[in-house]
Amino acid sequence: MPLFHHPRQPSTALPFARDESFTTFVADTYVQAQGSAKALGAPSANPYALRPDALSFLHELLSAIRPRRVVEFGSGESTRVFAEWCESGRGSVISIENDLRWIKVLEDSLAPEARRSVTFVHAPLALSIRGLRVFLTFRGVGSFMPYIRDAAFIFLDGPQASGREAVLYEVLNHASVGATIVLDDFNLYFLRDMLAHVPRDLAAGFVGSAIEGNSHGLYVLRCVAERAHADIPAIGAVEILQSCWRSLRDFVTY
Repeated sequence: MPLFHHPRQPSTALPFARDESFTTFVADTYVQAQGSAKALGAPSANPYALRPDALSFLHELLSAIRPRRVVEFGSGESTRVFAEWCESGRGSVISIENDLRWIKVLEDSLAPEARRSVTFVHAPLALSIRGLRVFLTFRGVGSFMPYIRDAAFIFLDGPQASGREAVLYEVLNHASVGATIVLDDFNLYFLRDMLAHVPRDLAAGFVGSAIEGNSHGLYVLRCVAERAHADIPAIGAVEILQSCWRSLRDFVTY
């Protein structure tokens, strides 16, 4: 069996509690979003970009939650949705991105009023060692704690697979009670696996609900209580080697 072979699903169930009212809210919001103009629009030519169904869902969530501060990790099509929703003083967006050229593209593409609602934060990728595991993640990821604590809505779509776990733990450790967190790529093994290994004392502060029928898959969390903070677990030898391999692969690619 290859060293990095894995089944379609992690062997461990997700540790987040299920709340029926929250699950119904997420499902109803997604269904409602699919009839909107955003959901029926043409998808981006970028195969990694969020599809119209996900963008429409994010817009509907904003309308339901009405956050004063949005924080996203990984700029892109979502930035346009957040900026347009927040314009006219309804809120503000902090968008954290490692690619400075991509930030410039987005800045130039936004209408002036929408652009004024966004603060772009350039955070280059850097290696981060946690115990015996290696992550290629945003440089200074720990410095984003004030942004996370101040946000009522957090979208996690970056960086790549090798670095997202480090950001996830910052978000789970520091999100304020009441905050809603949306994670992209739930249909990919790496994201389900990192969620499955969140320590239960940390996961106890959240309820979660999945949208698996979405193009990339989305997982939505709501922070419902204070909880014990936790570090990224070392897990086992295969996972340690896997983190090194993912970091090397993403370093070469990005």
